[in-house]
Amino acid sequence: MKRLVELDLNTRYALEVDGLRLIREARDLQEYLVALKPSRVAELLRSKVLPFTSAALRGSLKVPLEPHANPIHVTRFEDMYGEPLPPGFEHLYACFFNTAVGARADVEHKIERDGRLWAWMEFE
Repeated sequence: MKRLVELDLNTRYALEVDGLRLIREARDLQEYLVALKPSRVAELLRSKVLPFTSAALRGSLKVPLEPHANPIHVTRFEDMYGEPLPPGFEHLYACFFNTAVGARADVEHKIERDGRLWAWMEFE
């Protein structure tokens, strides 16, 4: 179902998130991380990302997150840690954090009303 959501005037991200989608994506990402074979990279990813997914699943994650609250810098990961990200991680990670920061609204078609910005967003 589509709903009109208010956007943050500075970030242009939605001021609300789809809670059902957030939980689904948190579960998918958490299951992926837990299933990774033990390694230095797997432990690093789990230590940085699982607090976010666990909080989302408990309903205690304060959303929307700040746009730069992502715990992993995907584009610099290999340079920083000397190893690539595991296959499939980047997609699940991006899905979860895009939802958590409110980046799911159709900002290409913004609506301005009374000095506030709005956009349509699909909710599950």
